Amino acid sequence: MQGDLSIQSAEGSGTVFSLHLTLPRNLETDERIESKENLAGIRTLIVDDNEVNRQILTEYLNKWKIPSDEAQSGHEALALLTKAREKQRPYEIALLDYHMPGMDGRELANRVKSDPGISTTILILLSSSAIRGDSDQLKTAGFSACLRKPIRSSDLLETLLRCWSIQQTGKPREDTPILEYQEKRSAREPTAKLDLNVLLVEDNRTNQMVANNYLESFGCTVDLAENGQEALDNFSQKHYDLILMDCSMPIMDGYDATREIRSRETKSDHIPIIAMTAHAMEGDMEKCLEAGMNDYLSKPVRKQNLKTILSKYAGLSSEEQSPSIETEDIAQPIVQSNSQDESSIENEEYVIFDYEPLLKDIDNDMEIMEEIVTVFLEDTPPGIEQIKAGLEANDIEQVRKAAHKIKGSAANLGGMQFSHLGSRIEQEAKQSNIDECWRLFQPLCLSFKQLENQLNRKEWRKE
Repeated sequence: MQGDLSIQSAEGSGTVFSLHLTLPRNLETDERIESKENLAGIRTLIVDDNEVNRQILTEYLNKWKIPSDEAQSGHEALALLTKAREKQRPYEIALLDYHMPGMDGRELANRVKSDPGISTTILILLSSSAIRGDSDQLKTAGFSACLRKPIRSSDLLETLLRCWSIQQTGKPREDTPILEYQEKRSAREPTAKLDLNVLLVEDNRTNQMVANNYLESFGCTVDLAENGQEALDNFSQKHYDLILMDCSMPIMDGYDATREIRSRETKSDHIPIIAMTAHAMEGDMEKCLEAGMNDYLSKPVRKQNLKTILSKYAGLSSEEQSPSIETEDIAQPIVQSNSQDESSIENEEYVIFDYEPLLKDIDNDMEIMEEIVTVFLEDTPPGIEQIKAGLEANDIEQVRKAAHKIKGSAANLGGMQFSHLGSRIEQEAKQSNIDECWRLFQPLCLSFKQLENQLNRKEWRKE
């Protein structure tokens, strides 16, 4: 390696060691920075029927100075691609959601690649489902890469950089990273041997990331559905050992999705469906049972509770199940819960940020924690704006839904004060008490600012 080592020492003062080395430049890092700058100005089309997903992707691209337009369907995307070509301002990249009504992402890709005028567009697929083994089919369809939801900004940036570099340097398609980042994401050594195919049905990105991290650490293969309709689509196409079902979702909630699954399955193909509920109260439990769910997990879902319930339905012996835990931490069957109404703890004090439970559950993985915090900070301000817009429009149902969503993600992260205020607004909205919702809105905003400051200070980081 060559170099010089010198020592300076003085009695009573200490010793100074100096090392001088000549090292090569990290060209990969330099190229990455150059490439990031070169992405600025590349016209990109976002195609997704979900407005929130489009908004999140737009924010990512704006941060990197990438101009973008949005399409809600495959047909609208084709029209925009064609129009842009005619104006001689073509889109260089298109981000395509896989699950879309009318025309899914794969069919859209086939249509794009069969049109010579727009066939040079770089296509990146965004999928809620695991797509291992489909690499050749995706390349044939014309995709340069695929990312699995929930999308991490770092993965998206790296994928854009690689795909754009390949396009500019003329490397063959075989070098395109179709599944590279998905493989890297699930490369961690499982901490428990649960070889299960699990369908995670959850619309909240923070909750998605947390639950997905837990499941993959157990050795599970995970597909993601963002609402009940996507869950039905996945159920009709693939066998699952277990479904984790959020109850409150747009388009189709967990109750209706469960009823439809039960109507389609046979006795021999009965699949356990575990409800994930923010309120494990008696009325909610009866509703879960009536819909056909087998069991429940109270939110925020803790890793040990999830492992316990997965082991139960995986049919493992007591020796193979998780180590013993305190009785109050165990996920009890639905009919045995006696959780109290959140409104009865109105006057209790809540910490702004209790990060220890989540950090412990993710094995003190600072990279994962950073990603969860980033997603939370990206998604929460739009949620607060939805509450405000609902209040201004006297749309109490919009207020309830938005408050429910931010309450759940904050609880998972450990933002207990903010989560509690979101819960209070949700409860008041259920009672159509809009004046009380208005009264709680300013404390909610202040609590978020306090939580945001603590998250940005990163005092939770353990170096």
